[in-house]
Amino acid sequence: MSEVPVVVSEKRKNIHARALVYLLEIDPLNLEEIRKTHNVLGVFGTTDEANTFMDQYMFQMCKEYTKYLNDNGMHVPDSVVNARYVIAYITSDVAVNPGYFTISLIDFLTLQQLYPSISLASNEELEKLDVSILDDEIRVSRAVEERLKSVKFYETVFFDENATAADIKNTQDAMDQFQLFITNLNNISNISDSYARLAYIKSTQPGINDEQAQEIDKFYNTLITEVNKLKATGATDNDIIDYISRVLNPN
Repeated sequence: MSEVPVVVSEKRKNIHARALVYLLEIDPLNLEEIRKTHNVLGVFGTTDEANTFMDQYMFQMCKEYTKYLNDNGMHVPDSVVNARYVIAYITSDVAVNPGYFTISLIDFLTLQQLYPSISLASNEELEKLDVSILDDEIRVSRAVEERLKSVKFYETVFFDENATAADIKNTQDAMDQFQLFITNLNNISNISDSYARLAYIKSTQPGINDEQAQEIDKFYNTLITEVNKLKATGATDNDIIDYISRVLNPN
């Protein structure tokens, strides 16, 4: 049976916990295996249909969480990897293209310490926005860029005002791949059965054979062992993300 586009999300532990959403192309026979670790949001006829749905879904999740924070008060994320995305108004003292942008909550709070003028979109403003804001990137002046170098942002990239469309796309693709890798690493660490692990790996990387899946599993196992050692020494989520980044990009 041919593979089909499927949009899935991680199972959210609570309203503040992130649940990544992404697109898989899998054999429909593997759907039940995927359901063990993910929510299957939809099965689609084409990749374009799946991407359109995924964008709208992610926008709606940002919108609903921002409204929740407006109504219930600010939440400080307990870790980088758990920080959900919100919709914020980034002012002209930060961006050369001020407006509404999606940004991880932990990066929003970090940026707000430097620039108190930025704010979450109000409930009234949220109702006027649409999914097109997902296409907008924050561009900053040289002066702002220099100031931001003193602070570490884990999710948000601030592009130079002269950045090209190719620069932006390459950066976004790299970030998407890293986030997907972290998701797979977390999921595999929770699967004890070796056959189920291989089935999961093959479902997330269509086209690979059993031998290739076993090699990937060995790599994940080694990395999980090292991450657990770091945790045992008291390493923070930030430390672990830095370590994984160095493993994936040794140069």
